[in-house]
Amino acid sequence: MDFPGKRYLLFDLDGTIVDSQEGIFNGVRYAAERLGLERPPAATLRKFVGPALYHSFQEYMDLSPEDASRAVEFYREFYFPVGYRQCIVYPGMEELLAALRKEGRSAALATKKSEAVSRQILTELGLEHYFAAICGSDLRENHNDKRHILERAMEQLGVLDKGQALMIGDSFYDCEGARLAGIDSVGVLYGFGDEASMRAHGAAAIAASVQELRTLLLGSGSP
Repeated sequence: MDFPGKRYLLFDLDGTIVDSQEGIFNGVRYAAERLGLERPPAATLRKFVGPALYHSFQEYMDLSPEDASRAVEFYREFYFPVGYRQCIVYPGMEELLAALRKEGRSAALATKKSEAVSRQILTELGLEHYFAAICGSDLRENHNDKRHILERAMEQLGVLDKGQALMIGDSFYDCEGARLAGIDSVGVLYGFGDEASMRAHGAAAIAASVQELRTLLLGSGSP
């Protein structure tokens, strides 16, 4: 597959561009403490990276809809002033974004995370200018279906030929959303997902590192 020929590149945020584990984990721990619950184990915390919070608190911590709503409020009580800053850009990612822009290729952010928070994270990390579009959910977790987020991003990029678009993400949500939106996807393993689930949901290729992703997107001759 000609990945270097793809003109439009749609990136997930958490686990793809930034390592946001610390802030997300601390937000979930804070919510659990405010609800008087035991701290969830690491295996449970990892499941919170990607899906909508309201769903995750019900699915992975067995909370009622009412308690899940309270948990989301507590999570944001920690995350908005503190947690969102507890992330780092994966080494080599900014250089990759710069190289793609130098080639004249267009990048968009397509994340289930809050669009406002995602924009703020990119701005504080000095990455916002690499993206021609930033698409995510609202604070009520509406518009968070991955397929629809990808479709909005492609619309904002002006994509006319879906064969020219590629989703890059670290979870089966990204790969499944791309499949439903009619575009190819690349799964990355340096984030929070696993190869089996991403391939099962349509990933056309897997990159174990940012350097491998760079080679896929720019070709083997890329420095």
